[in-house]
Order: sequence, then C-alpha cells, then structure tokens
Amino acid sequence: MGVVLAKLEIPNTPVVLGLILGSIIESNFVRTYTIVHAEGKNLLVYVPTRPLCLAILLLTIYLIYANVKALRRGKEIGKDSNIQQDLQED
Repeated sequence: MGVVLAKLEIPNTPVVLGLILGSIIESNFVRTYTIVHAEGKNLLVYVPTRPLCLAILLLTIYLIYANVKALRRGKEIGKDSNIQQDLQED
C-alpha cells in the first residue's frame, strides 16, 4: 500500500488518520443521529446548537476560507511573475 501511495504522491499521514479515526467518527455519527431521531429533531438544526460542534464547524469554515484565499493569492503571484518575465524579455 505504501508503494502505491508513494507512486501516486499521496501523503501517508492523512490515509493513516482516516483509517484509524474513520470507524470512531462513523460510530459517533450514528450515535448522534440516533439521539436526534429519538428527540424528533432535525440533524441540521441539532448539531449547530452544540457548543463544541459549532466551534469545530466554524474552525473548518475558516480553514477552508484561508486555504482558498492562499491559493488565489498564489495564482495572482504566479501571474505577476509571468508578466514581469514578459516585460524583461522585451
């Protein structure tokens, strides 16, 4: 498995974390779904009302935003360097 991941240039750490934490996360999701269903509530309404879930959700949204912003900034820097190279060639 390690050879295949290395050839595909996939980092090992996220795969190992996914294998270890996947079953734990799945069992806790099923537990949460069962509790929500027993209380007769909607899952999308119940989860954000929990303080820890709300904090994790907000942190995830922020990290996605920060990564998208950094990727866009990197593309803009790449465009600027291409423009500078074109000007230097002239």
